[in-house]
Amino acid sequence: EIHLRNGSKLFRQTKPPLIGVLLIIVPFITSLFFAFRTILPRIKAESDHALWFFGSIASTKKSDFIENLANATNDQIEANLVEQIYINSTIATKKHANLRLSWFWLLVFSVVAIAAALLVEFHLA
Repeated sequence: EIHLRNGSKLFRQTKPPLIGVLLIIVPFITSLFFAFRTILPRIKAESDHALWFFGSIASTKKSDFIENLANATNDQIEANLVEQIYINSTIATKKHANLRLSWFWLLVFSVVAIAAALLVEFHLA
């Protein structure tokens, strides 16, 4: 610290320590990573004959989709629905886990950032 002629103190600007910067940036980036994993769609079908998967439907011409559905037996339709329910459940479970991790790392980031701001404000660092 530097003392001015009027008696007040002037603190030198120093670069923040690398560990401090990493403690703030890493949780934030990690939170963003899990948030993006939550919201980004997975558009690859896990089955070649997925009647109800939106990616398969969108990549098929309307007339072909209608024909495929009309030619499918009730057993095929039921099996496809059961398979799609299972796949949707696993996707929802993964998205929920990613969302929880995103919130956790956002909380870590917030606590570290507030602690750092308090340290700087009260010149404790």
